[in-house]
Amino acid sequence: MDQLRPIWEIAFGAGALIAILMIHGVGMFYIQHINRDYQRMPPLHLRRELAFSFMIFLMLCTHLIEVLLWAAALTWTGAIAVFRDAYYYVAVTYIDAGLWREHC
Repeated sequence: MDQLRPIWEIAFGAGALIAILMIHGVGMFYIQHINRDYQRMPPLHLRRELAFSFMIFLMLCTHLIEVLLWAAALTWTGAIAVFRDAYYYVAVTYIDAGLWREHC
């Protein structure tokens, strides 16, 4: 059974990646839809600024959901035992913060 574990882990990771990409695509599609309405609004108008703030909030929510799902996947597979540690690991590695430059 341990011989099939790497195959199962790769399949599960690929499935999680596809699910997260779908969530990302739907979220960004919705934000682009709001952006079309945003561009038609008069500049320096309160409603336009609220729409822009809402778009930023939706981007934040989309990415937080993605981080939560990756953390849940790592915890569920047993790769990281504690969800808090998994969330921290995923949040830190989710973006390229330029940390690779420190090791060059």
